[in-house]
Amino acid sequence: MEQLRLFPAQSGDPRPPAVVQWNLWHGCTKVSAGCKNCYVYRRDESVGRDPTKVEKTQSFDLPVRVLPACARQRTATI
Repeated sequence: MEQLRLFPAQSGDPRPPAVVQWNLWHGCTKVSAGCKNCYVYRRDESVGRDPTKVEKTQSFDLPVRVLPACARQRTATI
């Protein structure tokens, strides 16, 4: 049975990546004292982004976009 792939192998290695990061949202709202030294705020401000603006990322719908293509590829090889 062939395994469906969400992420193409970039190095030619057929094994899945050890770590896959899929961030649905970007931005944050500080809600407690623990948020005082939040890394998201520091990083975003260092690259000129507004960390208070919460929005969907470009990869928000990644599984919806990728899985149908994987299913089509799988049925073509069966």
